[in-house]
Amino acid sequence: MTVTVNLPQQIERAYQAAAESKGMTVDAFVADILVSNAPIAEASTPAELVIESGIPVLHTGQPLNLDAISDTIQKIRLERDLSLLGQS
Repeated sequence: MTVTVNLPQQIERAYQAAAESKGMTVDAFVADILVSNAPIAEASTPAELVIESGIPVLHTGQPLNLDAISDTIQKIRLERDLSLLGQS
């Protein structure tokens, strides 16, 4: 899909700078943002909980949001740190 978006120059420059800082083109950078925030249609298959290498894994057929992954990792690290300090 090709989309043309007219942005104020200040916003355009901000996207260009952000893309360059990640070594990406503006097109790729904006495409990543759109994909990670895309409204996803209802899953055609139900979610399935399976055990993989002894770990429960929920297969939903939906991509994970990067913010959700980062938040989860931060919470796990905090719980680990508190446990090591004897505060859990």
